Amino acid sequence: MTPNEEGQRRAVWEENLKIIELHNEEYRQGKHSFSMGPVPTEKTRRCMKILRDQDNHCGSATRSSYPTVRAPRW
Repeated sequence: MTPNEEGQRRAVWEENLKIIELHNEEYRQGKHSFSMGPVPTEKTRRCMKILRDQDNHCGSATRSSYPTVRAPRW
């Protein structure tokens, strides 16, 4: 993936995150009957970093198990 492609993907991810956060805030205000997500937790971020930086594992998923999946950079 080129730096430009990564930047475009990051921009899409950030826009989606804004939509999710706005919806979830409205959910907490009682405007919706469901929340959206999941929004990554700190544990998820650590696991994704491990997958991205090392050939390590997070639970039973390993980088080699999903060779075409790229972890987002947080």
